[in-house]
Amino acid sequence: MDAKNVTRSERFNGQPAGYYCVQVSDPTIDLRNAAVLGTVNNNRAMITVIPNTNCNGLTRSLTVVTTDSSNASVDVPFTVVVL
Repeated sequence: MDAKNVTRSERFNGQPAGYYCVQVSDPTIDLRNAAVLGTVNNNRAMITVIPNTNCNGLTRSLTVVTTDSSNASVDVPFTVVVL
């Protein structure tokens, strides 16, 4: 994972492959109004990034889901930027 304004990333507890929790590092960023960009480093996959107040106990976090072209959850490298 590459990142900007991100403290850490970890697998989402109890979820299948492709589910992650990403914690935002900058406390001044309001996730309700932030620009969040998520890209996969694989041209045959997709990514969804959802602001979340608590993901795996991480506050100020994002839920990230990566899927393949058949919409099945898969682990793929990704980049998240929060501005």
